[in-house]
Amino acid sequence: MKTYKKILIIAFLPIVVGCEGFLDEKPNKSITVPENIEDLQALLDNVNVFNLHPILDIIAADEYYTTPGGFASYGSSMIQRSHIREFESVFEGFTVATEWLNLYAQIYYSNICLEVSGSITPKNDHEIKALENIVGSAYFKRATAVFNLLKNYALQYDQTTSATDLAIPFPLVPDITNYSEFGSVEQGYAQVIQDLESAQQFLPDQPKYKSRPSKKAAFALLARTYLSMNDFAKAQTYSEKAMESGVNLLDFETLNPNLNYPVPLANSEVIYHSNAFQFGFGINRETRIDTSLYNSYDELDLRKKVFFVRRNNDAINFRGSFSGTFHLFGGLTDAELLLISAESKARQGNLKGAAGDVYMLLESRYEKGAISMDEILEVSDMLSFVLGERKKELVFRGLRWSDLKRFALLNPNDVDLKRVLGDEVFVFDPKPENFVFPIPEEEINLR
Repeated sequence: MKTYKKILIIAFLPIVVGCEGFLDEKPNKSITVPENIEDLQALLDNVNVFNLHPILDIIAADEYYTTPGGFASYGSSMIQRSHIREFESVFEGFTVATEWLNLYAQIYYSNICLEVSGSITPKNDHEIKALENIVGSAYFKRATAVFNLLKNYALQYDQTTSATDLAIPFPLVPDITNYSEFGSVEQGYAQVIQDLESAQQFLPDQPKYKSRPSKKAAFALLARTYLSMNDFAKAQTYSEKAMESGVNLLDFETLNPNLNYPVPLANSEVIYHSNAFQFGFGINRETRIDTSLYNSYDELDLRKKVFFVRRNNDAINFRGSFSGTFHLFGGLTDAELLLISAESKARQGNLKGAAGDVYMLLESRYEKGAISMDEILEVSDMLSFVLGERKKELVFRGLRWSDLKRFALLNPNDVDLKRVLGDEVFVFDPKPENFVFPIPEEEINLR
């Protein structure tokens, strides 16, 4: 039986201590490879490792603002530097960059599952399906981690330079002592796509829990990935593949806007569940929604009441997370699929198709009868309309920074970013390299 070095467990200890699943249930075997299907599934079901995604890109985006007092209340220099977009020193003073380390923990444990599953011989049809689910889930979760790393730590995908643009390491074997080389942006996205194509072959149509992936989730993440690459034809193809099994939208008229968190956890619209790290950012009342964003919602748009709450001091806070709590949701939904499809069609000249996608979404977001297909068809700039709806629907989902990053490649003049903090103004130059978070120094020093 192969064993893994204790140094790995020590390195990942801040992440896995207190988590439910394999590492808690079998503490005496925490440095031993899981032996059977049940162990592998328990490892993949550790939501405190796998169902988490970065938050620093959310903090860097343009969906909110804060006051000088709010800036001070964030406490962490990592949050403060992300807020004013001083990325070069964002991890300074932090011995463990959780945002980086956790994603590599996801890759490592996925690699364990892929390696061990290959040595297990299923005894019956039930075990065959269970093992297939493990293999598909491991491919999906590795792809998710690599995608999130590329999103934050690599240059925007550019088909003219990505073959030579250096990105990140993406190890494919569970050996912490075998440092993989830094690959290119092209190689990174190719790995994500290959893993997701493999995943969809093994995953079930319906997962037992929303925290587990499905075939639809793999297609949805492929659609998100291709959109992030500005490959609109393939983004449309995979969004349509994902929606072949149906589109389940949450009717906002059924929600109670008087609740602290009106959107229920694991609702019918959610394809795959994931939350962002918190660091106290999302729950802080000084994280105030950008006024122009708030005012962009029509009064008959139910999202205005469901997503936001106005405080006595007129501060507007977000409370519409699909996590059902203050945790910021970043998983996959049918609404996102419709918006990927709509943008892809609009950019390819299919304006009527784009209008149809947006209308399907807005029917579930507006008061009944408040919006019609004819109104949407009359929009003079369909692409701008679709992008506006994308921004309004996907607030604090961890997608806005990625959108700004790809918009800047398409047309830098469309990206105007600045922070106003009291009397200070921080201007952001939308050069490709400026959108990239630094790789932690500890990672560089290991090589």
